[in-house]
Amino acid sequence: MAISNYQIGLQRQYARWLGERIQLKKQIKKIEEAIECLEEKKQRLAKLDELTQATETIMIELVSGWDPNTVDPQMTNKQVLPYEHGLLTATAFDVIRDLEEPISTLELSKLTIARLGGDPTDGDLLDRVRNNLDQSLRKAKDHIENVGGRPSRWKVKSIDETEMPKPPV
Repeated sequence: MAISNYQIGLQRQYARWLGERIQLKKQIKKIEEAIECLEEKKQRLAKLDELTQATETIMIELVSGWDPNTVDPQMTNKQVLPYEHGLLTATAFDVIRDLEEPISTLELSKLTIARLGGDPTDGDLLDRVRNNLDQSLRKAKDHIENVGGRPSRWKVKSIDETEMPKPPV
């Protein structure tokens, strides 16, 4: 009886060791792959140091009182708009519904930023909002239409009786 208890315990421990070996092999492979690109990453970091230094020099020369410490770093593939995801488009649709005439993306962006409590004179924010809204409005073909050429002018589509779905009988 005692031998079978040892046997069961030893088999369990053996299974754990096998699992640990698999995990360690995966970790080692991941570390080795990271080491392979380490030199490339170091070179890129050195290049970025040069670029940021040069940019600081130029900006200090062009804009009196510019302070590089006031610039917040931006991570790629992250939302940079200061609004909750989807809020910008929803607010823009509300603004368009309140208007009687079609509106350009630029004017819509200014009104949307103002409605959300932002500063419509902030050039960077205005540009980001305008790009975001332009993409969103172009995707919303079922609800909104572009009635202008250049610049785009947007209005909410009118609901035609023929487009209305028939109520179930």
